This record gives sequence, structure tokens and C-alpha cells, in this order.
Amino acid sequence: TPPPPPPPIPPLAMASQRPRRVPPVDYREQLETGHHGHAKKRSAQADKPEESAPQRSKPEPAGVPQPAASSKVDPGNPLAEVEAKRPDLAAIWKEAKDELILLNKDVDDATGVLLANLLASNTTLKRFIVYQNRLGKEAGKALAEALKTNETLQVLNVGYNELGDEAYRALAEALKTNKTLQTLDLRENHLGDEAGKALAEGLKSNNSLIYLLLGDNQLGDEAGKALAHALKNNKTLQKLDAINNKLGGVAGQALAEALKTNKTLQHLNLNSNQLGGEAGKAMAEALKTN
Repeated sequence: TPPPPPPPIPPLAMASQRPRRVPPVDYREQLETGHHGHAKKRSAQADKPEESAPQRSKPEPAGVPQPAASSKVDPGNPLAEVEAKRPDLAAIWKEAKDELILLNKDVDDATGVLLANLLASNTTLKRFIVYQNRLGKEAGKALAEALKTNETLQVLNVGYNELGDEAYRALAEALKTNKTLQTLDLRENHLGDEAGKALAEGLKSNNSLIYLLLGDNQLGDEAGKALAHALKNNKTLQKLDAINNKLGGVAGQALAEALKTNKTLQHLNLNSNQLGGEAGKAMAEALKTN
């Protein structure tokens, strides 16, 4: 009697069920190149240490918000408020010199606003990285306000948060006047067409941005056309990453047309979109003269 057939292989998880990606170990290199990390986020169970003999004391995990402050906290002092709410983050801020990295630290929207308020008057940080946290629209708008006054920041990475379109419109306005930001990472932030068009408007008049990372969002043809139009005017952008969006043939044709006149873009990543064959042909034709 032949052996029974093996059990069927379960289907792949849908995209919405897949765990978020986390950046590679050499995160600083990713900032410079804009490469995507491909390591899957470990499960909460995997992150836990193995059970062992009881320990005398167990510190609070970094991702757990601390109790609210007493009435001694000065409401006009953002650092004091951060210390009261998240002393672990306040300690990282105090030790930071030219970069602040809060990678997967469970930073919520309200705490993000406080950090943005600190950034607004900061004169030493060059890299502000709050990657894969819980920042929302209020933190996004506060960061946009900070970009209007901060004169030293070069890298703003708020990838894998939940900023949404309203915050992106504010960031787009800040791009029109900011003169120092070189890298803006906005991956997986529920960015749609309206926000994409607003960012494109900011890009037209911006003269400092070199890397713009918009992957893993919901950009469609309208946003793609706006970005293409911006590329005809922008003179500094070298890398545009729009991987895994909803760009179609219309956006692809517009971007191909932009490549005929743009003289600064060196890297355009449109992988995992729906450009189609005609857009691909137009891209190939544009590259003959780019």
C-alpha cells in the first residue's frame, strides 16, 4: 500500500497579515542608501527572553509607557514631560549628540509631539530616527513645524508609523522652506494620493532633499503624475523610492517623460507596482537620453 500523500502546504499570508519589516542590522548604511530591510519582525514571543531562574529584579520594558507625572511637571518644558511619561526615552534624548535613534520603542502620538517640540529648538541633531513606532497625525504635524525652525537636521526617518495624509500635507509645506533636510523616509505610513500630490508640490521648490523614500504606501496614478511633474523642476533629488504602491501605467508614462528632462535623479525604484508594458517601454526610451 503506498504511503498517504503529505499534507497540503498552507497558502501564503495575505499582505495585510504579514509582519512589518524591520531595518537591517547596519541601519546607518540603510539611511545613506535607502535600501529596504527584508528581515521579518520577530513575534512578541520570540522577543521574550527564555525562561530561567527567577531574577531578583526585573526592569520595566522600554516599550511600556511610564505613569503620568505629578503636578510638579512644567507643562511648558517638553523634556520634563517626556521624563514624566517615558523616562527611558528622556535618557536616550539626553545622551544623543548628533543622532537620535528610537527604533521600535513604542513611541505613541502624544510622546511624538513632545519629541518634535524638542527638535524644533535643537541645534545639534543631524539624524532624527523614530522608525516603526506609533506616531500619528499630531506628531507628524508637530514634526513639520519643527522643520520650519530647525536648521541642522539632515535625516528625518519616521517610516513604519501611522502619520496619514494630514500630517503629510504639513510636511510638504515644511519642505518648501527647509534648507537642510537631505533624507526623508516616509515608508508605510498610509500615504495616499492627496498626500502624494502635496509632497510633490513641496518637492518642486525644495533645494536640499537628496533621498525621498515613499515605499509601502497607497500612492496611485494621481500622486505618480504629481511626482513626475515635480521631477521636472527639482534639481537636487538623487533617489526616489516608491516601491510597493499602486502606481499604474499613467504614472509610469509620466515618470518616463520626466526622466527625459531631469538631470539629477540617479535611482528610481518602482518595483511592485502595476506600471504595465507600455510604461516599461516608455521608461526604456527615456533612458536613451537621460
